[in-house]
Amino acid sequence: MKQEFKIIADLIEANTRVLDVGCGDGILMEFLQNNKKIDIRGIEISKNNVQKCIGKGLTVIEGDAEKDLSQFPDGSFDFVILSAALHHMYSPHRGLGEMLRIARKGIVVMEPSDSLISKIARKLGFVPDYEIDAILRTGTGGVENSHIPNFIYRWTESEVKKTINSFLPHVSNKIYFIYNYRFPLERFKRSKKRFIRLLFPLLSLALKLYKIIFPKQANEFGFIVSKGKNLKPWLEGGLEDPKLNLEYIREKYVIQL
Repeated sequence: MKQEFKIIADLIEANTRVLDVGCGDGILMEFLQNNKKIDIRGIEISKNNVQKCIGKGLTVIEGDAEKDLSQFPDGSFDFVILSAALHHMYSPHRGLGEMLRIARKGIVVMEPSDSLISKIARKLGFVPDYEIDAILRTGTGGVENSHIPNFIYRWTESEVKKTINSFLPHVSNKIYFIYNYRFPLERFKRSKKRFIRLLFPLLSLALKLYKIIFPKQANEFGFIVSKGKNLKPWLEGGLEDPKLNLEYIREKYVIQL
């Protein structure tokens, strides 16, 4: 099992209702269903992967998450999870917003990080800006599972926080970050650049040392968002229909209200 799958599994509560966005062939779904006793559903754009999931007895619908998540009602799942699928969307931020809307309790996401090591690797040509590898086997697997290689959107902690708070401005949300190194060593081996192949043994050692010294500069990270239950102090009432807290506003600001 992929390392990030185990991380996600450890974060999901038992006996909850979960949606896996871009579930692939259902490896994570199968693990969670068997080990965490949860009610899990999936949405996947690849017809072939959907058939594999159904063959495993998993509940998966074929659909384009970027377009079809809007069909799910607000708060229809306790948790919405995703592993390496946001960067296959035309608008990763909109996709993240839809996950937040659908989730009642929170979301768990694993995506590429725009860390220092990632920036250096791209500058040196060690890793690409576009995920051409994804379409080499079948001619699909790019943006929205098309033949067009997707731009690999890489996130920073600051950007995640700004995006979350933009979509949920009325409550105080808890955001946690976890870090994971995924070195594309096989990609280095396949490179046609001779100097990369020659440097491979030294590069592999250097990356392992970097991982120990700079754990938060990982090229992949996850973020867990626990949706806030308390309104911002300038609001009052219920979460579904908050009103301005005029008493707070008048105490803090000079206003005409």
